[in-house]
Amino acid sequence: MKGRMRPYLPELTIRDYNTYMRYLRGVRRQMYKSYGFYACHLLRTNGVLFAILSDSLAGRMPTCKRQRVPGTPFQRSMMCQTLGIRQAAQTEILMGWHNLQDRKYSELRPAKRVRRAVDKLLLRRAYDKARHWSGCLRRSGSRRWCR
Repeated sequence: MKGRMRPYLPELTIRDYNTYMRYLRGVRRQMYKSYGFYACHLLRTNGVLFAILSDSLAGRMPTCKRQRVPGTPFQRSMMCQTLGIRQAAQTEILMGWHNLQDRKYSELRPAKRVRRAVDKLLLRRAYDKARHWSGCLRRSGSRRWCR
């Protein structure tokens, strides 16, 4: 999967599109809170679909509240941080890191080599944190046991 998944707008109602945008902002905020500013703005693929599916299949009712959008002084309505949004943010980090690893260093132009080195340096800690939480969830099924 490459690039950003975008909703097909003619098929969406206004209500569905608003829900999608709230989930997008919620995933971005969760990435900002859990993994830092740089990881938040490096959203390449869209884990929003995973969050929507996870919350709807689990029967969680989405709730919205107005919060500050990361990187801006503006407040917008976004989904509260549910388990689906946390898992989507974690998936975004893991997919972004593996996408970064797929690029061969020798085939890149010099500007892209610098970008890859910066991305690798600044995303390493976020990747380690996401991988740690992924292992904890798999072992125990709950985050509270893994500190």
